[in-house]
Amino acid sequence: MKRARKAPAVKHLRKKLKKAFLHHDALYPTFQPIVSIQTREIFAYEVLTRSRQKPFKAGKLFRSSYQQGHTLSLDMACLKKAFSALPGLWDGKLLFVNIEPVTMARIFDKGGEGHSLMKQIIPHREKIVFELTEGMKSSDFGFVQKGVRALKRYGCRFALDDISGIGVKFFKLLTLKPSFLKLDASLIQDLIKNRWHRLLVRRLIKLAAFNRILLIAEGVEKKKEFELVKSLGIPYVQGFFFARPKRNLLRKLS
Repeated sequence: MKRARKAPAVKHLRKKLKKAFLHHDALYPTFQPIVSIQTREIFAYEVLTRSRQKPFKAGKLFRSSYQQGHTLSLDMACLKKAFSALPGLWDGKLLFVNIEPVTMARIFDKGGEGHSLMKQIIPHREKIVFELTEGMKSSDFGFVQKGVRALKRYGCRFALDDISGIGVKFFKLLTLKPSFLKLDASLIQDLIKNRWHRLLVRRLIKLAAFNRILLIAEGVEKKKEFELVKSLGIPYVQGFFFARPKRNLLRKLS
């Protein structure tokens, strides 16, 4: 029995995916401000990677990279592009940079590409906050623990991203003593209608205060969402209500 031939469209898609992995020039960084509620000024920027290689968005590339075995090289390329903004960062501003668990474990290996990169950014290390998603696999905790210890030795900080609940994994990650917790957009955008989400956020606020961790509300798009977040006492916000991601660092909010 002959095997069915793969559709030309599927072959073409895979070819483009491989090209996107191999040619990281298609990737570029954008910067979304994180804003202080108290001062209404920019406190920091999150680096969000975008791709010129259609039809691939950066998120899709990373999901596929795990299947293709290119996660480390793809993440390293994104980090290099993100770090290129450090010399132009104004005094007192921070740069939040996403990092994959596997990269966390390898970036500090002596003699490796990551170790060389980290040595180059030592003059800016106090400006860097590595973001790690709370949605990572439990099996990745060893990678993360090793990486967090190393980055703290370098003088960098880290944040837990996409926080949307309180569970065993969350408390396990909390033992690593992050500097920031970023509350997921899905949680923030449902606060007005969902009483349970408001109770959950209040619980997270108490946990953060007890552990001396700063909170950032992601996905704030409407004035009502901003006013509610402000009333709850969350100090920092990020979202379209203030600014969309831009190719250049936005100095002031309009």
